[in-house]
Amino acid sequence: MSCIAEIGIAAIADWTVGAIGRQLGYIFQYKNNISNLQTETHNLGLEEQKMKELVDDALTNGDAIFETTKNWQKDAEMISKQAKEILEDENRANTGWCIFRGLLLLNLVPRYRLSTKAKKMGVSVVKIKGEVNFENISHRPHLQSDFMNEDYINFDSRNEIVDGILEALEDGNTRMIGVHGMPGAGKTTLVKEVSRRALEMKLFSEAVLVPVSNTPDIGKIQKAIAERLELKLDKETTPERALLLRNKLQQEKKFLIILDDVWKKLNIRDVGTVFKGDQIGCKILFTSRFERVLPTDIGVDKIFKVGLLEKAEALNWFSSMVAQTIEKYSECADLVHDIADECGRLPITVETIACALKDQRRHFWQDVLNQLKNSNLRDINREVNEKVFNSIELCYNYVYNNEAKLLLLVCSSFGEDESIRIEELIRYGMGWGIFEKMHNVQGARVKVNSLIDDLKDRALLLDGDDHHIVKMHDIIRDVAISVVVLRPL
Repeated sequence: MSCIAEIGIAAIADWTVGAIGRQLGYIFQYKNNISNLQTETHNLGLEEQKMKELVDDALTNGDAIFETTKNWQKDAEMISKQAKEILEDENRANTGWCIFRGLLLLNLVPRYRLSTKAKKMGVSVVKIKGEVNFENISHRPHLQSDFMNEDYINFDSRNEIVDGILEALEDGNTRMIGVHGMPGAGKTTLVKEVSRRALEMKLFSEAVLVPVSNTPDIGKIQKAIAERLELKLDKETTPERALLLRNKLQQEKKFLIILDDVWKKLNIRDVGTVFKGDQIGCKILFTSRFERVLPTDIGVDKIFKVGLLEKAEALNWFSSMVAQTIEKYSECADLVHDIADECGRLPITVETIACALKDQRRHFWQDVLNQLKNSNLRDINREVNEKVFNSIELCYNYVYNNEAKLLLLVCSSFGEDESIRIEELIRYGMGWGIFEKMHNVQGARVKVNSLIDDLKDRALLLDGDDHHIVKMHDIIRDVAISVVVLRPL
């Protein structure tokens, strides 16, 4: 036999013996492989539970989970399931026996197969454990502005204005647009609908609505815009924050800013919302109760007026809101037209009076109509239609519960467009002795929530951003303040 042949046979023998040894090793290491898989699978389960708790906490805080984290959870779950199946097979394999030459022996074939699987699966478990990352599992998502506008009603008189504003927003030569109208005409509701449609039409990638009111807070305005841009305003002075905003806005292609309820001159340069010439996709939409503010003090390019509803629109809307009451008390039906007419076609008035009349009998309706016709109108604010104050004060007068009236006046002491925390109302109510025979916080909490529900039913208070907060329409607030000033308690 040649040397080459001898070397070949030796190599084959070594390879065969080595391979057989490795295979036998799986049998000899059976218990170790199974035990190791049990330990690693248990540890992986602990890691999975820790990750689940961290993910649940992140979701509770409103964070978005990274895809890498989700993928790890899926892979870990799959490997854990496969490992547990092997361990279950191991339990069954221990009951398997075979007879060899009259001897009862453990069946080695299943044990060999299981040991092989356990060894390989143990490696997979260790690998997936090594890939876990508890430090960076989530991030704060960019929240798309939600302009769902359930309060908007498709009146022809309003849709025509909405279409005109959208056309102006598409015009590259128009940078600033103004919307004016008397308080309660529905300006805010209308511009929210404009924003909803503009985002839907992809005119803008993002939009933000910021209340301004009669005492504008530049810092709050800057903060609201910055939050929507995901910009951190870490400078102390107003000019420095304005510069940060201006630089950030230069990077935006299509961004809509709505400054709602502007009373007087507002220097947008101080805010940081002056756009460069090439930023034709960025626009500002203003609303104001004063027409002169928009062209004179702000310098808008186009102005749209939100007037009263058409007579038929007001009547149809009023009729729809009291329809169930008419169905229940048909004797009120003949008063619908007259009361709707006395509401002056102003949306806030129509809605407030209709809410006050719900589930009331004819004598109540008749009394409301008489007061609407005969009340002495007072010059509370020359800029605002007196009919609005008369109508809303009438609704205030018909709040049967004196505690509810007092609570409404407490709400009017908060600033315009301010979120009013219910817990603050509870403290004020107890401190000022508003609630009769109420000596504990729990009882006061129940009472306040009950009164708030009553005032909401009458459209005198509005839902806040969450169930711990209420809001007050600025016109209703003005009326409530006038009650305190002209008719002290």
